Amino acid sequence: MDHLGRTREPFEIPFVVLAKHQYDHLGFHDFPNRMGYDPATLYKVTVLHGWTREDLVSFWQSWLFFGMVIDVMKTVNITVTTDDLVRNTQDGRAVLTTETTAISLA
Repeated sequence: MDHLGRTREPFEIPFVVLAKHQYDHLGFHDFPNRMGYDPATLYKVTVLHGWTREDLVSFWQSWLFFGMVIDVMKTVNITVTTDDLVRNTQDGRAVLTTETTAISLA
């Protein structure tokens, strides 16, 4: 992540959010309910309720990264969108970034 400073071995975290899991800016706490997850079972890795691994990873990244960053920044009146937190690499892959003007100003 860009805000962590430089490391010997740079790393990039792929953007894996599916369109159906895009963070909706309607609040972090209720996001699982809006996505059809039962919050009481989120901690049980073995309870997938028919969700694929791709769905789960997409949901977790949308909620726990995008939702958290977007809602925390909102508390200090800074608007951040999902697009602000994704960049394309030279080879065309979408990866997470925290190197945005909005976040840098905070």
